Amino acid sequence: MRLTIENDFYVTLDVGGSFVKAALLSSEYEVVAGSFSNTPIDTSGPSKQVIDTIIAVIAEKFRIVKAFGEVKAIGLCFPEFSDYSKGTIAMMKDKFQQCCGIVLRDEIINGLRLSPDFQIVFEEDSLAFMRGALRRGKAEAYDRIIGLTLGTGLGSAFMEKGKIIRNAPGVPPDGELGCLPLKGGIIEDIISIKGILRIYRGISRKPENDVKTIALQAQKGDAAAMRSFDEFGKTMGQILKKYVEDFRAECIILGGQIAKSFELFATPLRSELSGVVSLQEIVPAASINFSSFYGLLSMIKDVR
Repeated sequence: MRLTIENDFYVTLDVGGSFVKAALLSSEYEVVAGSFSNTPIDTSGPSKQVIDTIIAVIAEKFRIVKAFGEVKAIGLCFPEFSDYSKGTIAMMKDKFQQCCGIVLRDEIINGLRLSPDFQIVFEEDSLAFMRGALRRGKAEAYDRIIGLTLGTGLGSAFMEKGKIIRNAPGVPPDGELGCLPLKGGIIEDIISIKGILRIYRGISRKPENDVKTIALQAQKGDAAAMRSFDEFGKTMGQILKKYVEDFRAECIILGGQIAKSFELFATPLRSELSGVVSLQEIVPAASINFSSFYGLLSMIKDVR
């Protein structure tokens, strides 16, 4: 991409439970070469530490742009806000506990000494993912889609004819599957990184804490690792079946770190959902790392 002083750029962040992914995008939805970063974040740590990490990531993108253009807006997606207009962090069960009530917009404006009217947009991570995934991929051919982000937690979004559905027959309250009760806990406890880890530890009797390592072992033919992903896919399908049927979903699109290992659990997942008449396809997003960024830029442009 040719860069000139007239170019406008956008800082986009996907703040997850363990990492802050970020990138600079051009107006044409191109990721600036060398701008993608994946920064660890301790979401159970003190609020100042969490906010400082987010601000440092944004500041680094501003420094990159300074040589050849201007940052026109910032977009952030986050597991949950209580006020999306201000980016007020909501109470969450097992992450960002010490950040509840913090107005992230004010922290960014003050921390980076930006103009009070500088454009910053906030969105739920699963909704940003869904919007972005539809820009790059074949899921846009379907009218009824469920988007799932599989990572530290479980994000979900339900879409009908290009519109996000939060409350309707066949859709859980606010479109949130992860917080629904199941087996003395919630669905997110099972369809997430901690769900895979629990399965693997039970099968292998090893105290592994890294799903990426388990995935690499499975790709090399390790029996315990392969069985763990197989069990994860089967369990995921069994849990999702009711909701896929109730929504009459035609397509499920997957994002998040676990979706990068889709081939390891695709067969049992598809098998469990094969009886859902409406369902035609289950696919990972075409660009798992960047889908949320595309969705955020789409939001920025809509607001402007």
